[in-house]
Amino acid sequence: MKKLNNIKAKLTAKAMTTAFRAKEAVEDNAGGAEILQALILIIAALVLGALLLNTMKTQFSAQLTTVGEKMTALFN
Repeated sequence: MKKLNNIKAKLTAKAMTTAFRAKEAVEDNAGGAEILQALILIIAALVLGALLLNTMKTQFSAQLTTVGEKMTALFN
């Protein structure tokens, strides 16, 4: 129980430190703009990746089915 409380205390301290750093970065005009740019870039990459994955899945559905059947046969 003592070990779990120790882990909980460490995680709480790290979370509070991270929250404080995030607050300071957002309050800093230059730093906040950089964070916003990075977040927009990450969101755009995720959306484009999801679109690419969806397109690939529809294009190669027959191949994926064949590969899935072969993988199932391999492990059975």
